[in-house]
Amino acid sequence: MEEHAASAFIQVVIRNLINISGKEVLKKETSLLCGLETAQKFVNSLFQTNADVGDWLEKLGAVVLDAENVVDELKYHVLSKEIKNSKPDTSKTKLLTYFSPRIWFGRERTLALRINEINEGLEFLNHEAQRIGIDVYDGDVIIDEPYGSENTKSFSADRVFVGRDHDVLTLADMLITNTEQEEQVFSVLAIQGMGGIGKTTLARKLFNHENIKARFGESRIWVHVGQAFDPTVLLMKILATFTSDRVETRHGILQRLQQAFIGKTYLLVLDDVWNNDVSRWEDFLYSMTGVISTKGNNIIITTRSTRAAEIMTPFHIHQLKGLTVDECWSIIKTITYGNLDVPSGLVNTGREYARICKGLPLSANIVGGVFRGATEEYWMSMLEYRQDLEESIFDLLRWSFRELYSSLRTCSPYCSIFPQGCKIVKQELIELWMAEGFLQPERGYDMESVGDMFSNVLLHKSVLEVAERDENGNVESFVMHDLMHDLLSSISFPITKQVAKYKRTLFLEGEVSDNILDCPSLRNLSLTRVKELPNSIRKLIHLRNLNISKSWIRQLPDWIGELYNLQTLRADTKHLWKLPSTLKYLINLRHLYVLPRVKLPAEMGRLTNLRTLRHFAVGENKGAQIEELKSLNNLHGEIHISNLEKVKSKEEAVKANVHQKKNLSELVLIWSKERGGEGNDESVLEGLEPHPNLKKLRIVGFKGNTLPTWIGNLSSLSHLSLSSCSKLKHLSPLATLEHLTKLQHLDIKDCPHLQIGLELANTPHLTVNHIVDGDMSSASNEVLTESHGNTPHFSSKVEDDHRIKIKRYTNEIVDGDISYAANEVLTESHEITPHLTNKFDEHGIEPCTKEIVMSSAANEFLIKILRKTLMDEYSSIGDAQQLQTTLGTIQSYLNDAQNKSIGEEGVKFWLRELQDVAFKADNVLDKLKYHLLQNEVKKLKKPKAKDKLKSCFSCFDNIARQPNMAKMIKEINTEFDFMIERAEQLGVQSNIVEEPAAAAAGVSSDSFTSDPIFSGRDDDVKKLVEMLIAVPGKTTLSILAIVGASGVGKETLTRNVLNHEDIKVRFGCHVWVLVSRIFDPVMLFKKILSTLTSETKIGGTETEESILKQLQQALKTKTYILVLEDVWNEDVPKWKIFINSISRVTSTRGNAIIITTRNSEVASLVKPLYTYPLNGLLDEYCWSIIVAKSFQNGDVPSGHEVVEGKIAKGCQGLPLAANVLGGMLSYKSKEEWSFVENFLSDGKEAESISNILKLSFDRLPSSLLKMCFAYCSVFPKGWKIMKEELIELWMAEGFLQPYEGHDMESTGDMFSNVLLHNSLLQVAEKDAYGNVLSFVMHDLVHDLASAVLGFSDDTNQVLYLFHGKDHSSLIPKVAAKYLRTLIFQGEILDTAMFSSYESLHALSLDCGQVKELPSSIRELIHLRNLNVSRTGIEYLPEWISELHYLQTINASTESLRELPRTLKYLISLRHLYLCQDVKLPAEIGRLTNLQELKFRVGELKGYTIEELGSLNNLKRLCICNLEKVHDKEEAQLANISLKQNLSELSFEWDADIEDERDDDDEDVLGGLEPHPGLTMLKIAGYAGKKFPSWVQKMVVGDKSLIGLIEITLTGCKVCEEIPELGQLPNLKTLSLWRLSKVMSINASFYGNIEGVSFPALETLLLNSMEELKVIQDYWDKVEVFPRLVSLKIYWCNKLECLPSWLFVKARGLKELDIRHCSKLSRLPIPYEPGTLDSLESMTIKGCQNLKSIVNPESRGTFKSLRSIEIRDCQKLTEMVEPHAPLLKKVSMVELKSLQNLPKFLDSLEHSPSLAQLTIVGVPKFISGTKSWAFQKLRKLEIDVTVEWSSETSVAIHDTVDSMLRKCCSSIGELRLTGMEIRDVVPESIKHLTSLYNLELENSGVEKLPNWFQDLTYLKRLCLSNFPELDQLPSLKRLTELQEFHICNCPKIKIEYEGHKIFHRCAIYVNSHPL
Repeated sequence: MEEHAASAFIQVVIRNLINISGKEVLKKETSLLCGLETAQKFVNSLFQTNADVGDWLEKLGAVVLDAENVVDELKYHVLSKEIKNSKPDTSKTKLLTYFSPRIWFGRERTLALRINEINEGLEFLNHEAQRIGIDVYDGDVIIDEPYGSENTKSFSADRVFVGRDHDVLTLADMLITNTEQEEQVFSVLAIQGMGGIGKTTLARKLFNHENIKARFGESRIWVHVGQAFDPTVLLMKILATFTSDRVETRHGILQRLQQAFIGKTYLLVLDDVWNNDVSRWEDFLYSMTGVISTKGNNIIITTRSTRAAEIMTPFHIHQLKGLTVDECWSIIKTITYGNLDVPSGLVNTGREYARICKGLPLSANIVGGVFRGATEEYWMSMLEYRQDLEESIFDLLRWSFRELYSSLRTCSPYCSIFPQGCKIVKQELIELWMAEGFLQPERGYDMESVGDMFSNVLLHKSVLEVAERDENGNVESFVMHDLMHDLLSSISFPITKQVAKYKRTLFLEGEVSDNILDCPSLRNLSLTRVKELPNSIRKLIHLRNLNISKSWIRQLPDWIGELYNLQTLRADTKHLWKLPSTLKYLINLRHLYVLPRVKLPAEMGRLTNLRTLRHFAVGENKGAQIEELKSLNNLHGEIHISNLEKVKSKEEAVKANVHQKKNLSELVLIWSKERGGEGNDESVLEGLEPHPNLKKLRIVGFKGNTLPTWIGNLSSLSHLSLSSCSKLKHLSPLATLEHLTKLQHLDIKDCPHLQIGLELANTPHLTVNHIVDGDMSSASNEVLTESHGNTPHFSSKVEDDHRIKIKRYTNEIVDGDISYAANEVLTESHEITPHLTNKFDEHGIEPCTKEIVMSSAANEFLIKILRKTLMDEYSSIGDAQQLQTTLGTIQSYLNDAQNKSIGEEGVKFWLRELQDVAFKADNVLDKLKYHLLQNEVKKLKKPKAKDKLKSCFSCFDNIARQPNMAKMIKEINTEFDFMIERAEQLGVQSNIVEEPAAAAAGVSSDSFTSDPIFSGRDDDVKKLVEMLIAVPGKTTLSILAIVGASGVGKETLTRNVLNHEDIKVRFGCHVWVLVSRIFDPVMLFKKILSTLTSETKIGGTETEESILKQLQQALKTKTYILVLEDVWNEDVPKWKIFINSISRVTSTRGNAIIITTRNSEVASLVKPLYTYPLNGLLDEYCWSIIVAKSFQNGDVPSGHEVVEGKIAKGCQGLPLAANVLGGMLSYKSKEEWSFVENFLSDGKEAESISNILKLSFDRLPSSLLKMCFAYCSVFPKGWKIMKEELIELWMAEGFLQPYEGHDMESTGDMFSNVLLHNSLLQVAEKDAYGNVLSFVMHDLVHDLASAVLGFSDDTNQVLYLFHGKDHSSLIPKVAAKYLRTLIFQGEILDTAMFSSYESLHALSLDCGQVKELPSSIRELIHLRNLNVSRTGIEYLPEWISELHYLQTINASTESLRELPRTLKYLISLRHLYLCQDVKLPAEIGRLTNLQELKFRVGELKGYTIEELGSLNNLKRLCICNLEKVHDKEEAQLANISLKQNLSELSFEWDADIEDERDDDDEDVLGGLEPHPGLTMLKIAGYAGKKFPSWVQKMVVGDKSLIGLIEITLTGCKVCEEIPELGQLPNLKTLSLWRLSKVMSINASFYGNIEGVSFPALETLLLNSMEELKVIQDYWDKVEVFPRLVSLKIYWCNKLECLPSWLFVKARGLKELDIRHCSKLSRLPIPYEPGTLDSLESMTIKGCQNLKSIVNPESRGTFKSLRSIEIRDCQKLTEMVEPHAPLLKKVSMVELKSLQNLPKFLDSLEHSPSLAQLTIVGVPKFISGTKSWAFQKLRKLEIDVTVEWSSETSVAIHDTVDSMLRKCCSSIGELRLTGMEIRDVVPESIKHLTSLYNLELENSGVEKLPNWFQDLTYLKRLCLSNFPELDQLPSLKRLTELQEFHICNCPKIKIEYEGHKIFHRCAIYVNSHPL
């Protein structure tokens, strides 16, 4: 074995020497080279050895080592000469230069003599080899197998663990059981067995078992003992796991251990114990017992010796048995073949090898390692050779060694220089190998890479074992099995052991003597505990590796720079503080380890071979600047660059050349915390862009607001850490993180302003750590040492179960889900979080089928706009007419192109090229028009001196521009002509088709409902409602799953269920969340919280725990129903996390979750109480939907019966299909119906929902409408699209054009109606009048829209982009120039980035940290729409006026303080949205296109009301500060009557100004008479005594305001009479506020007509009418308020009665709400049956004088009543006794005079659905003969304090007891108050099986009954005012109790009870947490 090691070693050295032959240093030494080559051939031929051969090898080794030293010395002196020549000349160096030739000549002569001696020795040994029978090997030189040829990473490097699982479980149970029961300080478990049987491996598995980790946590210690059992040494090893400090004395060791062990229970593993000395063991155990204060600690020992195990008196000795043959074979085949099948011919052979292993896992691992990658022939040949041998473990070890390559036979014995059980750090071992020359660069691999591969091979060969891994699973350190160590230490090359002059590696502890010079060949030197480096080391010129990391050295000497061969310098000792200036001359240095505080010398940039430089502190002097890093491009691993505040600019930072350092894996950038000033951090960081290979990035002390955009380029980044970034507010847009697909950890520490949206839903396996104190540490998989501190918990975890691979900006499915260019969306919406796109089910949309259609639509739209622009603007230009004709021709070809086959690739390519040309033309013409607008604006400005000078030359500019314009148009003409030629070549025909006018698409669209028709689902609604009502009250949460195909109506059905009255009453809180593909529990909690709290921005750094706490507050006592729409999750653990967490956030029971899903497997996964499969509709229902959509009033014309069956059948039972078809066929001819019938008859493919949707798209009447539809997919799925915002975006894109009196907004309104009617959009929200406020898009329709909006993968065009908060980066500049819409969320890292988007028409910024508008937006001359409402902008810049095309500015952000004076030049502006306090600039009247405005009248010029005179396009206008208008003539200057488009108008006076202006106000208001088209009027603060005639008589004259829908009169304090309003035919809402002088509402209010007064009024509000006494009745023949739905009367303190019409003529009244009318004595008596049948809610509060509410006998008049709340009516004696079958809620509070409470409660027997009953402060609470049975009551609150006495206590108690018994199964919340005399709690409470909330107040009991402990479902318990209660029953069984409140219970002692429930329950005493 030694001969094998020696020959391998010699081979390595000779090979290294021969490799130098090509270099100048050995070119003359041909004889030496020849001798070495001959010796190599002899060595290669060695197969058998004997004593002579061994002796020959030893002599040859000595000669070869001499030769290596000589060659190394030659190289050293050559290198020395080069370095000296590079040094600057000094007087000393000049003198040395003079003598250097003579010195070199003498040295050369000496080396020549030594080389001759070596040659002679080689010649002798070569002859000697022939003499002793060694044959010369004449073949090629044997070279090792290629590095890595075994594919070492394809299999696990860990030991295969087989057959021991039962042992692990058994021992783990023993340890845990023993720990819990044991009263001793230590218990011992012994694992005993022979060497190689797996004791250590088993102990490791036990050490890392989850149960053991859970029991002992980080308090686990592993120590290797070995044969020498010294208690003091062992204690020192244990202490070393806590600290690196060396403690010399045993007393000191024990003291430090005692501090470490305080309060902790430990597990200690003592591995490989041999001790047989009882006294030593007792000494050790006694010492450990003295330092540990806890009991239940455990020691595990592993030992081969039975005696060693016995003397430790273990509670169990586990005798480890050998494995079976099958188990050994399992290990072998796993190592050799992994998961692959073993060739059948090798199975029997393999089992024979398994038999040889004799049950030892080590043997099986060794055999497996030998045969990894071996051929079948090799398996068979070795078996024939070994099958008759009875081999021991050592035989197998030797066999394994001999099968290693020669290089590995050198590396592996070297490992034995470390002691047994020593942890060998991988990087240190490779550096040692490298210094020894074992590693040589080869085939592109450097030495370190070769060493890495060698170590992997040794792992797989079981020569080494894994000791530790880092957090990424990379091996950090090894251990060696003791048997392998024994073998390798016995075969190490003997020369290096016995002869000092040949020693190459030396580890020394203590001071170094000059004897070290006896070892001149040293390559590796490690010094421990030395205080200075001895001068003798200066002469070790061969030294490559110097390790002083464990020394006390404070300073390195200057001569260290003479060790030119030094490759590694480990000087990371805490004592070192200085490095010498000569370090720069160590030009071979590859690894430098020093601590951060050590200052590096100047000119580190010379060390170009450096791979390891962990710290670089930037200095200001030359040689210390960041530029020194420029040449260090070989750096690997990590580097910390500090003092970055000394870098002044980006240009200086770029000099570091960080981007070129492709081997860096970790980069830390540090700015000093103590520095002053702002610095230029953002610019510097921009210049430090690393290579994309970077894996970890940490930024410390950065004072910029934003991070650079290059973060998005770090595609390999796995860790991102931000620390002490005091001003950082947002990451470079969070979407950046999503782009980093490998990012796993985001660590944030001390960044107080940083906010993150955890919309990290799309970030794979991202863990976010918010570290408040202390750094993060993580344990490896195989932890063999202690933890150095507590690991911070994960604050938020986001997982992505599927990563989508997307080709850039395409529609193509590459792998997994489809994406689309328009929806590059990774953000969170306000209510629902969008994701990219979904995989399509059987009804999915195939994107490729839409490309021609969409390209054609886009081109049609562009061509149409271009033609119109040419006609309107450039008809005077010569080539304009030709271009217009050309465009007409192009359009005719488009009509044919869109009908071409999808497979015609040439047509598709032609369309894409045409689109490029069309967009280019659009931009050119837009620019030309921009300059015309610019000239127009200049004319408006007052010329200044410089402007006058410029104007002199303006004519020349126009002359110059005219030819340029003509030239551009000519170029466009040429390109379009070429496109026409191409079209003809492709066979595209000219086909002229007249497209309907744009606005015609919307005609009559309002005739039908915009909502989807809901038909055929009434039974489904009924069943689902019954299921939900019946969910068990005992359980916290029940789940109902609705399963059905896409388009079958799951969501529509669910919405109808939620809107059902029974569900509204049953569940007090409704939450709806869209889930879709990504199921992330934390993200879902955020969405739910956002819905509940109306907070759209839940912080990204919020932890799951904090979110759940907020949810707990929001849902605390509410019974909720949660809808999870479109669930796809099939990950059971994720669902469990979600459901377990959501179950804990409420104290109520009986909650429900509805999930809707297409997948039945998903439904079964959630384990629902009910699964409801939703089937398709019957054809008849589909037909009814189509009819309702297509024909007004459902009247089907004759002749349609023929197509009914086929069209209805074609819907396949899908309501979506029926709604789409019905909308599409509205107003269509019979021929169109026949076409659809034929289309649906073509086969199943035609019937698919995708093709029906596509057909609907195809049949849209115009290309503009098609573009509008497709554009909607810019928004994410589930996004609530605001209608006005969408129309304004359409307008900005040019999709809307004015037509025949319809402006663009009206056209957009009609377009949206068409899309709604066709079910391509759906209503999300409506206002009070039924007007649509927002839309949503069905996910299948969204798929269609996004598919048709997409572009193919060979174009860079992305036109419309939603850049979400989690989006990674913006698109490249080559694509950015096409972008027309950008909705940007996140952080703007580069304010110049917008200049790249030169075609941008619409820009929306959602960046809260943006304080000013980026100046680069100034260059966006095409911009039409700018939305900064979600920014922190404080002012708009003056240059905003240069964006002449701007149509919409939404600046309704609260931060905005002022507008620029130049705003008046935005002459295209149509919409200006501002918050109330923003002052308009002067001369706003110039903006004649404005559509809405809030105008504050001023007194200075430019601010007077006259500014409104020219704004005749206004649709909504609010005029404030009208007190500054002096008379009617001035008011008339506003021209209000000429504003024909005005629909909403508000007049406001400042009510705080109390001057005499009543006549002025009347005069002014008289001059503000509006146009008759008005729909909403508000008059506020008016100080006239009467209104002008146009207000008094709104229905009189030519200008009658009969179109008014809403009127508000408020603050008209002087006005004595209300105008005549009853004659307004369309008035729906009337609000009268603070009309302080109005004493009565009389006949004039109703109007002097016969018939109907207020025919359309639905809502009437009277508020704070202080003098109002009478509301006059009207005579019988006039019908009053026939449609009144809601009547609210507040604070009318003098009103005595209500008119009779209230309950007689307002028969549709649903809501009656009367509050604080203190003189109101009665309500009118309904004298006709059915007059109150519609009333649903009655609320009366604070009417102190009210005596009766309706006649108590008026039974049968409350058929619709659902809620009654009567409160604080002290004189009320009689209460109506309703017959109300739908009544759900009754609240009777503080009615101290009420006499008929029992009868009232008797009447409630007719209310079977009563769920909530509150009776507080009401007398007569004693039941008569009838007991009250409210069987569905869920909440009951009773306070009988008002009449409790000793006489009534029994009766009241029995009444309460009886009520509770009747609702024992339903009631969940109970509050009882006022039974202070009674000493017994109602026993019926114990039968309330669904009770979760119990409150008892004012009771005289002394002791609670024992049955209290049976209320096991109780979650909340409150005891208040129990003065005698002194003892509580045991609450141990109340396992679900979350809150326990005790208030004013002086005798209760909580200390004893607290320890039983405190750990799981919050306890409050007198409102203070315990």
